[in-house]
Amino acid sequence: MSGIQLAARFHERFPAIRVLMLSMHDNVEYVTQAVRAGASGYVLKDLPSSEIVQAIDAVLAGKTSFSAGLAARIIQVQTMQAPIDRLTPRELDILDALAQGLSSKQIAQQHGLSVRTVETHRLNMKRKLDIDGQAELIKFPVEYRRV
Repeated sequence: MSGIQLAARFHERFPAIRVLMLSMHDNVEYVTQAVRAGASGYVLKDLPSSEIVQAIDAVLAGKTSFSAGLAARIIQVQTMQAPIDRLTPRELDILDALAQGLSSKQIAQQHGLSVRTVETHRLNMKRKLDIDGQAELIKFPVEYRRV
């Protein structure tokens, strides 16, 4: 289980527990996943120990804490990137096929994938686009004129 999956499990089972992710991954996508999983902070392992302790104290006090460079990049990416730009080319292909009314099985056959892989892509797209339901996912490309 990854740290992000563990954070999600903690958040689901013990919502009062505050989670601070300590990671080597200097990647905006990981930070976004961690926050969606319920993490209250995300700091890099290579920070000076005094900054890590400050982050722990902040999260314990009910605040959030993010490595400074990551926080700036997250804001930049979030403000500049359109939702559709967050998807990979494969996800865009699958999204178009969904909008055309194809089932996961049909998409899998069309693209030489397993049904499970298509379902994983669907989950990833919903997460990246901050979409809850299947109908919203199918409606999304129509609204963004991809079909």
